[in-house]
Amino acid sequence: AAFSGDGKGLVAARDADPGDTLIHLPEDCLLRTLDKSLPREYIQAILDTDNDMIAARQGLRMAFERTLGNTSYWWPYIRTLPPYYEGVPLLWQESEVNKLDVTSISEEILHNNLTLEVAMEKIKIDKDILRWSAATAFTRGLNTKLRGTFIAPLIDMCRHSFKANSVLSYEDRFLTLSALREIKEGEPLLIDYGSESNDIYLLNFGIVPYDNPHETVSIAFNSTQMFALSLMGAKTTNIADAVEREIRTFEVEPERAALMNYYGVRENKDVTVANNKGIAKEFAAGVRAMLAREDITDVDDFKNPLKDPDIEWVVCHALRVLYAHLLTEYQTSEEEDLAILRLRDEKNLSPAEVLSLRFRVEKKKILRRAYLQATDDLHKAAVRRKKRNKRKEDDQDLQEAHPIAKPSEPTPQNE
Repeated sequence: AAFSGDGKGLVAARDADPGDTLIHLPEDCLLRTLDKSLPREYIQAILDTDNDMIAARQGLRMAFERTLGNTSYWWPYIRTLPPYYEGVPLLWQESEVNKLDVTSISEEILHNNLTLEVAMEKIKIDKDILRWSAATAFTRGLNTKLRGTFIAPLIDMCRHSFKANSVLSYEDRFLTLSALREIKEGEPLLIDYGSESNDIYLLNFGIVPYDNPHETVSIAFNSTQMFALSLMGAKTTNIADAVEREIRTFEVEPERAALMNYYGVRENKDVTVANNKGIAKEFAAGVRAMLAREDITDVDDFKNPLKDPDIEWVVCHALRVLYAHLLTEYQTSEEEDLAILRLRDEKNLSPAEVLSLRFRVEKKKILRRAYLQATDDLHKAAVRRKKRNKRKEDDQDLQEAHPIAKPSEPTPQNE
């Protein structure tokens, strides 16, 4: 069935109860990446392609079947597939990739595209065929713990939802789609593609789920930047400026920096700084561990606010400034992106542009949520500091008003 403005998918032909079998596919109907029928050059090209490049590897297999035409065992399935695909990142031009406005994923898409170009050269296949085949694998391939990587005809039309009504299982050489709950006739069949961030959904499926409960924001960050930012507090949102002004006055402690994967060979490793709930607890714990005066035994001990309100106040400042900085790195605001999306038909936006806008909006929602949480935590830390300082002042006033006389030393008696 077609869904208004959002592609096609399977719907239930009849009512189904929980546990009912919806689709039952024998193993022979699964189009796998590697097969004995493949020519040697295809097998070698697949083996030479990075294991993480699932679409390219599966696409090479699909390309071979496509070149066979109606002599392929899979031709009845292949001829039902779309003649072209829109919005698949694997086929984006560099100008479209750059609109994502997120360096890490943009680089990964360009790397994937380059990998596909290399594969084309190895087997001397028509570029349009391989691009179509890779796009097919990209949008329809399954990479499960059940039986590895494959394309499952018919099941590949199931749409994604984090509130799935169907589930896959493999038993006795059959792949089975079963109902998880009661499904009414005409209701879409939905499966959960996995507990992944939108980075993975965009890269592997060409979709950007709204309000993904597993969405995260990760950055490549190093210890020098983190410490400088922490020290600067709310004085600046410019990390480069913070580093320039503070680098000479603060020395990184390797043991503490290592807790956040920011040290040595792991410097600049991607670190998750925010998630769907706001501030990533592990990240905040790492910041506290680096700044705390206490001895460190386990970074998990720092997931809760520190007893020292002064240090906790600096931690909250650092987090708040970081999220503000990450939001300002985007060329557009969340509100501007949403406004453009609402006018996408009038502006005649391409599928790639729509996906890019959705992707950016979801990232900004996560960062905004983390920023607001950091702001609230900063206020709480400030209140704690104020109360602590007030208690100190009261104790001092009390001591001055009622000084405690020191006991006089006994006078030595004359002999």
